[in-house]
Amino acid sequence: MDWIFLAILAPFLWSVSNLIDKFLLTHKLKNPLSSMTLFAAVCFLSLIPTYLIHPPSSISTLNLTLTLFVGILNTLVSYFYFRALYLEEVSRIIPWFYISPIFIMIFAAIFLGESLSPWNYLGTILLVAGAFLITFKKNLSLGKAFWLMMACMLVSAIGSVITKQLLNIADYWTVFFYNRLGTLILAIPLAIGSFKDFRNAVKKNGNSIITFIAISEALAVFGLFIFNIATQQASVTVVNAISSIQPLFMLVLAVIISRFFSHIIKEDISRKTLFLKFIAVALIILGAFLVT
Repeated sequence: MDWIFLAILAPFLWSVSNLIDKFLLTHKLKNPLSSMTLFAAVCFLSLIPTYLIHPPSSISTLNLTLTLFVGILNTLVSYFYFRALYLEEVSRIIPWFYISPIFIMIFAAIFLGESLSPWNYLGTILLVAGAFLITFKKNLSLGKAFWLMMACMLVSAIGSVITKQLLNIADYWTVFFYNRLGTLILAIPLAIGSFKDFRNAVKKNGNSIITFIAISEALAVFGLFIFNIATQQASVTVVNAISSIQPLFMLVLAVIISRFFSHIIKEDISRKTLFLKFIAVALIILGAFLVT
């Protein structure tokens, strides 16, 4: 049952990575895209061990193009994520990631012919309710961060549906290699565009900022790696459902840090706010289970 451990470890690693990202955007980086420099570097470096462990297999031009396209979409996901995280609390941002099953479900039904059950519809309602509940603060307006994350989830869902089809044709290592290669197609121009801000941040804060970004990106990539291993060993539906506990990891860690290490990350941890957040996270986790 090693896959269960991997399925739980992956969202925990992603949560730690998200907290590091928020710390950097709050205290070290003025431009939310500054971390794209090391994001591109980590993606490039991940190609080397991947190629040495398992050189990519030959695939058709169409499938190669689709795999590269998914990599480009992954960079867009990071772009929208960093922009949104710069504007909003991390414990509000991460639960929005789990709205993506709604888009995946819709696209899978349209393009893959997958049928929807009554439980899927109920899960969709819970996901939407949880997303809106965790968005609202003192007023009922939806901020810019919310719409950035909706764009993020839409793009992510498109990539997930395409990847599902690609994994039926090619092995995981081949898809992962060309996916990383595709990520660089957009990541490199974004890194070049924000390099000046990144260089200024390093001059101001020292090389420690490089270490933090490198650790964050490494945790994110390793989390994706072990998540995909888990999906190979067990049902992708079950693994995805287990990974939906990430919002809970994120909320608990954010509360602990805000309570005892507020100089690192400070969030609203009033009783009313925490009550609403825990209810919203519970709805999102339950909804994700039902949808997947």
